[in-house]
Parts: sequence; structure tokens; C-alpha cells
Amino acid sequence: MTDFAGGLADANEYLNRTVSVPTSATVDPLTGKVTTTESSFTMRELICSLLAGNGLKLPNVQICLKANLGRLLNNAGINWQGGLADLYTALNEAEAALEEFTAHTDIENVLNRMNAAVAEFAAVANMINFCGTPVIPRAIPNVLGDMFGSFTGEGKRLLDNLGSMADSDIGGCIDSSGNFSPIFNGGILGQIQNNLSNLANLPQATLDGFVADLNAFKNDMKNLIEFENNFGRGSTETGPGGKGGSTFATTDRVNTGVGVGIDPENLTFATTHGIANNLKANYDNLKAYEVDGQGNNIFHYLLEPELIAKLEAESNPVSDIEAQTPVFDYCGRTIGFTNNLVQGNTQTSQGSGFTQYPTQPGLAGLSTSGQIIHTPPSATTNLADTGSTTTSAGGAVNLGAISVTTANASQNPSLQYNGTTGTFTYTPPDLSAFTPTANLASVALSGDYYALTNRPSVTVPTIVSAFTNDAGYLNAAGVNTLLNGNITGNVIPQNNSTQDLGSSSARWRDLYLSGTTIDMDGTELSVSGGNLSVGGVTVATTASVDNTIDQHLNKSTASSGQVLSWNGTDYAWVTQSGGGGGATTLGGLNDVSSTAPSTGEVLKWNGTEWAPGVDASTGAGGSATFTDVTTSALTVTGTGSVAFDSGNTLTMEATDRVEVTNQTPFRLATFTTAQRNAISTPLNGDMIYNTDTNKFQGYANGSWVDLN
Repeated sequence: MTDFAGGLADANEYLNRTVSVPTSATVDPLTGKVTTTESSFTMRELICSLLAGNGLKLPNVQICLKANLGRLLNNAGINWQGGLADLYTALNEAEAALEEFTAHTDIENVLNRMNAAVAEFAAVANMINFCGTPVIPRAIPNVLGDMFGSFTGEGKRLLDNLGSMADSDIGGCIDSSGNFSPIFNGGILGQIQNNLSNLANLPQATLDGFVADLNAFKNDMKNLIEFENNFGRGSTETGPGGKGGSTFATTDRVNTGVGVGIDPENLTFATTHGIANNLKANYDNLKAYEVDGQGNNIFHYLLEPELIAKLEAESNPVSDIEAQTPVFDYCGRTIGFTNNLVQGNTQTSQGSGFTQYPTQPGLAGLSTSGQIIHTPPSATTNLADTGSTTTSAGGAVNLGAISVTTANASQNPSLQYNGTTGTFTYTPPDLSAFTPTANLASVALSGDYYALTNRPSVTVPTIVSAFTNDAGYLNAAGVNTLLNGNITGNVIPQNNSTQDLGSSSARWRDLYLSGTTIDMDGTELSVSGGNLSVGGVTVATTASVDNTIDQHLNKSTASSGQVLSWNGTDYAWVTQSGGGGGATTLGGLNDVSSTAPSTGEVLKWNGTEWAPGVDASTGAGGSATFTDVTTSALTVTGTGSVAFDSGNTLTMEATDRVEVTNQTPFRLATFTTAQRNAISTPLNGDMIYNTDTNKFQGYANGSWVDLN
């Protein structure tokens, strides 16, 4: 149906009393649960039916897809690494999106959205024609259609994009084998199923297409769920004033202190009611408490004076007394009720209307700054079953806004749109003035299409058979039949230097030729009489290759244990002796220094050659220098001195303590007073022995002090 293009008279017209939506429902602000006394079913019978898993239309399609996705991902015969890694990730993400959709369509979540819808509709009805700028609501059926698109068409379309099944296969889609079931006749899973045995050998472009389609499915599911969960923001027309409103405070007053954020265009009515109720309750409880030593309460910093004045006003509601008048159909059956005011006043807001929100940065700058207070919903619009989804800032297509132009063609066909019912009516042209002719089945044909008179201008393929499509090109059956020993002519590509025979990932195995020539870009490779020629030049012959090898190896002259040796003109078999002519001492090597080594030294590479040097591990041959040593235990033995000569700070770290044992004294560094004072940056904790004062001294709290 259409929305209310002509405005609303009262809440009765909005609620459409052919359905029961109580305006006095009690709504839990935390859970959105609506409590009402209306009941037309025996609760115990409902409970019994639900406990038996009976009465609900079960999510068979979702479960079939989820189970087979899981089995596909766990298929031991598929190596998901390498070229299939991206496809494996995309399948896992699609499985997660399917799980979210299954949870989204769970009965409890569905009822929660219904409860939230009832609360929203009741809140909208309570505000109709009250604010200075009246509410412009969308019709309840249209909002519900957006809210439950998962069930009314959009959800099934997205699931079919993932994998479609025949209705007869859904009931038995999960067998006891634990394997992926080949039941899909379309969608992404259908394509994967058709290529399952050759998945790893598919062209990369095909695999990338699978990944792109799976990502589109994941994103479309996410948008659908978000859109349905945010339905309340689409319960009124979009834009400033769609939800109505009244202006109390002046719009040119700019707050220069810290303020509170609000995004009224994206608030639902139920949420706004909750904010107003909480604001009034907290004001009554907290207004007497001063917070700044200047007599101001916290609301002085949160609200404009005009809104504080509204909170100060006494809330003394007068209950309206209404009577319900039944609405009957033509058979006298009650089909709804209309509320008629018996006692009470039709109230309107004292505030003035408005055409746009304030232009202050606190509202106008939300989108510019990237700040999000309430995320706007994404509207899913099905333009065609093409697998694509268009998103916008919210709302749905309003047929009432469609302008239809009737163009009367020849014979006067017409297309008319009814703005009240939202239906299109097409009137076909009047063809009664034409004389009908015999139908095509009664026309004798000679078998030649071109023998027909008044035939349509179409291109007819010259060869049409069971092995070609309508355009005359070979189909799969035709290709298989043609290539299976039925080629009687030359096989020539359509374009020069364009088509390939095989590919880098799908190669032909063996090539059998009866001819002797292969032409490679104009250069001939040929074999004739055992001679191999390239471009007409013989490069090798089987006889010459064997004769050359035999000639140089001189196999007939070899004796056991001999080796081949070059004698200056040819290879000859000789008896092995010595090292084969190589160097037998280090000095005979080209990259070893001739410097005589000392006892204990080792060979070290100095950047140019190998030369004698000190053994760093034993110190033999001289002292050892280490630039970096890391060890778990260091023991120094011997009678010599051990010196740590560091050009920087020497740090000793221990998890327990540093100690000197074996009755050996520990000696501090000795300084004169002048030397001590010359230390550039003493640190707290430094200790010395002052030879001028003969005192142990330490640096503490910025000065040197005696320790004895």
C-alpha cells in the first residue's frame, strides 16, 4: 500500500484498526517487550505445540546450506592451501554470514523485532498531529514489509545466490555419509559442485569470481540484517520534519561549552519516548543538588532554559476516555475497531514548527566530522534478480511518488497507476479490426525457412544440430563429439597469433605427429633421416652424437681403475696417481697467505685471503678480543688478571645479588676531591673512596656524602 501522501486525520487512520496494535501497551525500555492483556489463543496449547517443535515453518533451507558448507570445508579430498586459500577464506566468511542470518531469523529475534515494532507504532500514534511540525509516518504494512524482507522474498533470493535447490531435494539434503551433497542446481555452491573434482585446476579468474560472489553474499546478508534491525528509523518519512517536532529554544543560540550529543533524524520514536521519560524522572530526583558552588544543578549544563522550564512544569495528565466502535464487513462480521474520544481534549504542542534542524556544528557537522551517534540503516532495494544490492540512506520505494505517463501507441494500449491502491493496470491494444490468419501449425512448410513469407528478420545459423547452440557455435556435446576421432579437416584458429593450445596450468601430455616439421613463428624445426635441423641448419644427428662420444671417450682403450685425463689434444685413459695434480700444501692454494703461523693460531679470513690469527675460543697465540658475548654461565680461571675495559657504562645485572667470595676484598675506585667534583653527571647511588679525606663517599639526593 502507499504511505500518507495526503496527510493524516488522526491516529485511527494510521493504525488501520483491521489489525490490533494497542496504544496503551506497556513497553520495557531495556528489552522492548510489550505487555498487553489481549489474548485470543489458549496459551497452554501454544506452549505444547512449540515444545513439540510443531507449528513453525522451520529453517530447512538455511540448515541445508549450513550443513553442506561445513562438509565442503572439511572435505579431506580438497587441499585448501595454495591457490584455493582465498576461496577457503571466502567460504568460511559466507558460512559465518549464514549463521548470523539463521540467528537473525530465530523465533525469539523475530518476536523481539515485532515487539519493538508494536512499541514504535504505539509511540508514533501517540504523537500524530501533536508537534508543531506534524509527524509524517510511513504506513505500517510498508514498514513491516521492510522489517521482514528476510521472509517475504529478499532473504530467499540471497540464499539462492549462495546455493539453490529443487524443492524435492530440501527435505533430504543431509544424508548420513557426512559428505557434501550434490543437490545444488544453481548459485555459487552449484558452480563449485560442478567443478569439485577439478577445483584446484580451475583458472584463477574462475576462482576469483567465486570469491567475489561469496563476498557479495556476505555483504548483502550483513546489509539485510542491519536494515531489518534498524527498521524503526524508517517508520516515518526521511528528512527534517519527517518525525515532526516543535521548537522551544531559540535556534541562533550557540553553546560554547561541552554539550551532549543527539542525532534526532536517526532516533526511533520508542527510543525518544524513553529518553524523554528518563529525562523527566531524573530531573525530578536530581534538580535540588548543586554541582558547581554557584547554585546550578547538572541540568544547567545539559539543557537549554526553555527545556528546563518544560521539565519544571507540573505533569498532570488527564486520562482520555475512549469507546471502541466496531467496524463490520458486508456480512456483518467484525473486522476492526475505531477509537472514539468520549472525554478528554485533543492536545497540541505549544512549540512552533520547523523546516530544518539547527545549523550548529553539534548537528550539521556530524557527517562532516565522521562522528556516528546512531548508525543510519541501509535500505535494500531489489531492482531485479541480478545478484546485486543497492544501498541508500534509508527508507523504501514509495509508489505514491511515482509519476506515470500514459503514452497511447497505435491501437490505444494504456498503462494506468492507482495512487490509492498502489496498483498498475495495463490495457492491451484493440486488435479486433484485424483479420486472423491460420495458425502456424496449419501452414504447410517445405522445410526451408526462407520459403516462408513475411518471415522475421533473424540470422539463421548455417549449421544447426544437437551439437550446436542457437547461434550455430559448438556446445559442450558438440566439442566432445567433434574431438573424439571425428575431425576430417584442418583445425584453424579464428584469429592469427591469438589462441593457445593448452595453458601453463592445463597442459596437453603427448603430441603425436606423422609429419617431420614444426614451424615456430616462421622458423622450422625438422627431423629427417635422424638429423635434427633448425631453420635448415643441421644441429645434431644420432650417428654423429654417438660417434663423437665414442671417439673422445676411447672406450676400447680403458682399463679397470683408470681415469680420463686431458693430454693437450684429447681425453685419454690414464692410471690415477697423487692428488690428481692439485695443491698438496696450504701454501699451494691461491687464497691462503704465505705468512708463517705461530703455535696455536688458526686460519682466519681477513677480507682478502686466509691468514694466521689468534684462536678466539682458547686465546692461544695471543689475547682475544670480543665485541659481543652472550652466555648463560661465564667462568674465568687461571692466575692472571681479568680486566673489563669499557669505553661506556659497564652494567652487571643479577636477579639475586652480586657478591665477592673466597675472602677477597672488593675495592672501590679512588678519587681526589677535585677528581670527584670533575665527574660530569654523577648519579644517585654512585660510590667512591676519597683519598683527600680518606672517606668512603656516596652520591645521594644531589650531593656527595660521607659513608663513614
